[in-house]
Amino acid sequence: MPLTLLGRQNPLASPAEQLKVLSGTIGCPPFERRLNQAGLFPLRATGLAVFQINVGKLCNQTCR
Repeated sequence: MPLTLLGRQNPLASPAEQLKVLSGTIGCPPFERRLNQAGLFPLRATGLAVFQINVGKLCNQTCR
């Protein structure tokens, strides 16, 4: 059995489908609104601890 969403032909492999599901979440305010309420919007970097570059569209680290 394939381990990735794409390999399993799961609809959530599509970013558009992920956004559709997340936007339908009831009772959970959007992250941007919560940042505004906390006085933290927009987020600003205070330093750099990890620098990661994703070169491809898909992650090559499949969780098992």
